[in-house]
Amino acid sequence: MSLIKTGAGNPANDGQDFYSLEAIYDLSQTSALADAVIEMLQIPAGSFVKDVTVEVMTVDTGGTIDVGDDSDVDGWHDGIDATAAATTVSLLALTEAAPNTVTGYRAGKHYAAADSIDIKVLGQTMAAGKVRVKAFIQRVG
Repeated sequence: MSLIKTGAGNPANDGQDFYSLEAIYDLSQTSALADAVIEMLQIPAGSFVKDVTVEVMTVDTGGTIDVGDDSDVDGWHDGIDATAAATTVSLLALTEAAPNTVTGYRAGKHYAAADSIDIKVLGQTMAAGKVRVKAFIQRVG
């Protein structure tokens, strides 16, 4: 499968402690079947990812996407509607319990080992949309 995306590589070791990565997946170039997992951003070991933003740049006729990693497919974002052009930002959200806990990775996540931030297509094949994923990262290791 050929991925049509930009900026999905690891950052150069340029001495910067804070940086961002960005990738665009164009579903009109390479469609994705229901339940497909698409690796968008390669996260190096020793990174703390603070925020992940998802932008539906071009809408699809159907489908929903989750954004997560190998540990939790919707750890960053759960149930983004790909039929509406919108930007979704990681905001702190709590799961009500005793005590309350942070929902998913909304407070950020430390990656001790290399991993990737992925989108997962839910529901049906998507063949027309365009999705951008951005992550703000701090090098800690």
